[in-house]
Amino acid sequence: MIFTLLFFQIVRIYILVASYSLQIVYISVKVNEFVAVIKNSSMGYVLGIAELTFSAKVVQGATYKGLEPLLISAFFYLILTFSLGRLVGWAERRMKASDSH
Repeated sequence: MIFTLLFFQIVRIYILVASYSLQIVYISVKVNEFVAVIKNSSMGYVLGIAELTFSAKVVQGATYKGLEPLLISAFFYLILTFSLGRLVGWAERRMKASDSH
């Protein structure tokens, strides 16, 4: 009886760990695709850059400042792409380290 219970506990833990690692891999692939869409495709360009630029021009019209809103929008774009890329790199390194053990 005790061995059966322990066996099912071990199987449950193994299944949970395996499903967790598969979900992390799936999420990292999707985030990589999202970053690629933002950086490389016309859809990402239209949604990312055009929206940030439009918002910067609205702020320029309201505040009569020329360069500051554009610099802030460029900074937001950098934060968006860089942080998502670093997050995916961290998750991939962590998954690679856990696979080697």
